[in-house]
Amino acid sequence: MKRILIIGADRVMPKLFYFARHLRALDIGYTVYTHDSDDTARTYAAQAGAVLEPGPAHKRSVRRMLHDLRMLWQLTGRTRFAHAEMYSDYHILASLGYFLVLRLRGIPVVLWCRGELYYWPSFRWWQRFYFHWVIPRAKLVILKETYMRDTLAQAGIHVRDNILELHNTIPLPSHFEVRSCERPVRLLFMNMFKPWRNVWFCAEVAAELDRRGIDFTMSVVGDKAASEGLADEGQKLRESIAKYGLQERVSVHPFSSETEGHLRIGDVFLLPADLIYCNYALLEAMSHGLIPVVNSADADHARIVDHGINGFGLPLDAVAWADAIAVLIQDRDKAQAMSKAARQRIEDDYSTEQAFGRYNAATGLGAIVATGAGDASR
Repeated sequence: MKRILIIGADRVMPKLFYFARHLRALDIGYTVYTHDSDDTARTYAAQAGAVLEPGPAHKRSVRRMLHDLRMLWQLTGRTRFAHAEMYSDYHILASLGYFLVLRLRGIPVVLWCRGELYYWPSFRWWQRFYFHWVIPRAKLVILKETYMRDTLAQAGIHVRDNILELHNTIPLPSHFEVRSCERPVRLLFMNMFKPWRNVWFCAEVAAELDRRGIDFTMSVVGDKAASEGLADEGQKLRESIAKYGLQERVSVHPFSSETEGHLRIGDVFLLPADLIYCNYALLEAMSHGLIPVVNSADADHARIVDHGINGFGLPLDAVAWADAIAVLIQDRDKAQAMSKAARQRIEDDYSTEQAFGRYNAATGLGAIVATGAGDASR
């Protein structure tokens, strides 16, 4: 089996193995080199048929980084890879080292930009240097968000014809249940608590629903103390829930890549983030038939959510969000029609089948398979 190397991701999660099913049909599999090698990571890798190659445990030290690069050198010496898919969300200095190793080994690099470019204005010089140097030299640069191309242009980063905008798509779940928003209506937020996702607003919506006497439950999924910023957002949310006395109706859950259980029991998906397009959890939720209510501040939300047809795009006004949820409860026929329309939008525009065709053409994997290059042994 031919192999693709995944490297640089901070966590092993199912969406790293984005095209696993499609690649298996071409007799191509993933190998993931990572410091995240606990039982959960190994389970996710095994589910995707990926080989997990553990690197040294995460620690900020020069010695550890050099050991890390030496292990990667050894791995790339004993296994031939069709290309490497590199992420920069672990540590940019380490990512620069990874890129140099891969270049020395003659392994083409596909660089995935998932969200880190959002912080370009606050990057230090060496972080900016990384993108200025790596992007022109990568075989392919995949941009996951619509703002990224403008960010590259404004930053003066030199690009070739190696840019592919490949916004999130998902494998369609086989299970689909139309939602009718019966009481209690089940509300779900499911994203990491990054500051710009405004998770605190969920408590404001819950308080307004409670004030109106609307029967509801709310699950807020994504609590994670991996950084001070994430921990602060979680603490602010819990304080708001306590302030409004909503502990019996609003539950906070840790971040998890195991989304199925939450999606199966939800009715309405809440996403008050500043950036909506193209949120992976939003696509997952709509594919299960959950009706989205999202922040309209991101104009691109309309590329997914048709207001009043398959969801609602509204400003961050708790009264307006509560009004929309109340409409769904009062009109079950409308709720069911919107649930079906949400699923249909994902089927039509955001399934992995159409995305894989573009990825396959840009990476040239079909040509690699045809010529027999990229074998797993030297």
